[in-house]
Amino acid sequence: MVGVGNMGGAVLSGVLDAGLVPAAEVGVVDLAPERRAEFAKRGCQVSEDLKSLANAKTTVLAVKPWLVDEVASGLGATQERVVSVMAGVPASTLHRAFGGGCRVVRTMPNTPCLLRQGVTGIAGGPGSSPEDVAYVAKMFRELGGVVEVDESFFGARRVKGKRGRGAYGKTIVFGIFERDGQVYTEIVSDCSRPTLQGIIRGRVDPSTVVNSDGWRGYNGLVDLGYGHFRVDHSRDEFARGSVHINGIEGFWGMAKVRLAKFKGVPKHTFHLHLKEPIQRVASRTAEGAAHLGCVDVELAGELVVGGVARKGVLICLRRCVGVADGYLD
Repeated sequence: MVGVGNMGGAVLSGVLDAGLVPAAEVGVVDLAPERRAEFAKRGCQVSEDLKSLANAKTTVLAVKPWLVDEVASGLGATQERVVSVMAGVPASTLHRAFGGGCRVVRTMPNTPCLLRQGVTGIAGGPGSSPEDVAYVAKMFRELGGVVEVDESFFGARRVKGKRGRGAYGKTIVFGIFERDGQVYTEIVSDCSRPTLQGIIRGRVDPSTVVNSDGWRGYNGLVDLGYGHFRVDHSRDEFARGSVHINGIEGFWGMAKVRLAKFKGVPKHTFHLHLKEPIQRVASRTAEGAAHLGCVDVELAGELVVGGVARKGVLICLRRCVGVADGYLD
């Protein structure tokens, strides 16, 4: 770790607090004695000499942008993975500065990350792989929230040639799923961008990262202040490191199995049938168990996000379509 000022120190503290890397395996370089002393107390190896990190597998650069050439020269061309927290320095510039032999991942944390309530944009640079991006995302998740968005379809008896969004007579349900076990569902009139993003804006804090599939209804989330990553199901991509929507996929699957037992439910009671799988998911965590007395769908949603999604928690949002009558797809 090069530079443990405000942002660099927040990043490293999050990594250490989460136990992602043992402190004894972390090297810290900073010119300020008080900063070195702070992380020396936590068990890190501290120095003011860049050469002490010459053979590091992952080097995080949290220094002023104009120091990039000086830092690269001091570290040498032996770095394997370079993670930049420097504003305004393109990944290509870093790649060249380190001799073209490293894998570069660029990050853009916002100010609330200092309080661990922010959002971080992450982009793979020259030489990097999806695994590199996933590794860095895991580091920065301690500084804020990540959200998954997707849609699914609970369907009526299947009409030949019509599936998914093109199917007829479906009841559309939008869902929010926390990876630690909380679920929110809401019946909506359509899957349009205004409808879906209206719910996201009302339920999810902007300092949260959103994971989704490629549905156009999620276009523009970045413009609203959210970090946004996609998985491309059309290319059989279902996970890219920590970027996936598998949690909500599992919830919809469980709900469909549950509802299939009824061989069709009336529209006016459909929302009630969704409560049971919601409670099943909630009961998997201690926090969820404390909320089992709340059975209303909207109230369950308040327990999930409290009107605004809690920061630092990975959440899935997804549209799901259900049908009142007939068999489920």
